[in-house]
Order: sequence, then structure tokens, then C-alpha cells
Amino acid sequence: LPRLGVVGAAWGTLAAYALMTLFLYLFVRRFFAVDYELARLGKIAIAAIIVYIALSGFLSDTSVEGGIARGIFLLGYPLFLWGWRVVEPRELKQLVSGFLKA
Repeated sequence: LPRLGVVGAAWGTLAAYALMTLFLYLFVRRFFAVDYELARLGKIAIAAIIVYIALSGFLSDTSVEGGIARGIFLLGYPLFLWGWRVVEPRELKQLVSGFLKA
């Protein structure tokens, strides 16, 4: 890590948290099983990766146009999830009613 500096420390931290998450998932599910919807989680991750790749060209652009482009892509993320039917209509109604109550 000394040769890699701060970036090496960040990668090491990421690896440690990833391993901790994996081991916790593998060991704790014996005592408390949670049925994760892995297909939905996978779609969410893939959509996030696609949006990140689309945004990567605009991340260093500090102009107004770059900010508008980032905003358009970020606002498109929920539409992306809706198009892939990740969010069910019942969940969307609960989300909207929660925002209206607040």
C-alpha cells in the first residue's frame, strides 16, 4: 500500500468492506434468512452502472451544459428503473403518498 498511496488505501477499504459483506451474508443467513430479490437488485446495479458510464464523460465538465447533462442523466435513472419494471405500481403509489404526506 505505501507505493499506491491514498488510492491503494481506498481500494483496500473497498475490498475489506466487500469481503465483510459477503461473509456476513453467508454466515448470518443461517440464523436469519432474508429472501433478497436478486433479479431486482441486479437490475438496479446494472442501471446504475449504465448511468455512471453515460455520466463519466460529463463528470469533469464544470460548465452549465455539463451540469444540465448530469441532471438529465440522473433524472433518467428512475425512468430507467421504471422501464425495466423494477419498481412495482404498488410501491410507486406508496412512495408518492409518502412524499405527499411529508
